[in-house]
Amino acid sequence: MTAARPATPPRPRPPSRTGPGTATLDPGLTVRQAGDLPPRHTELPCHHERFLTDPDARIIEGIAVGLSTLTLASRLHFSPKYVDYRISRLMRRLHAPNRTALVARAFSLGMLDATNWPPKVVEDFVA
Repeated sequence: MTAARPATPPRPRPPSRTGPGTATLDPGLTVRQAGDLPPRHTELPCHHERFLTDPDARIIEGIAVGLSTLTLASRLHFSPKYVDYRISRLMRRLHAPNRTALVARAFSLGMLDATNWPPKVVEDFVA
């Protein structure tokens, strides 16, 4: 015979938060207005347009097509550690948390030409 488990009491819901810039849809769900969000980086992170080196441009193009670090390294004749270093440097300069966001950021800044496949970096951005 199995013993019956005692019934657990229902968990209390968190208090509803309301105030300027919030709208409560459900007691546990709060939605923020767009004006309350932190500002996005919509400009280039440097003072001039030509801030990509040729290897940086080739690395962004490779990431945009989905190449791995190892494949990029062998195609560009660099070590995988050096490619990782360049990718992390690009992510830091473009305020991107990961490779996918790096490519999305490059597209949104107009660095990648979206009319071609595979995408190419626009020459105006390469020093």
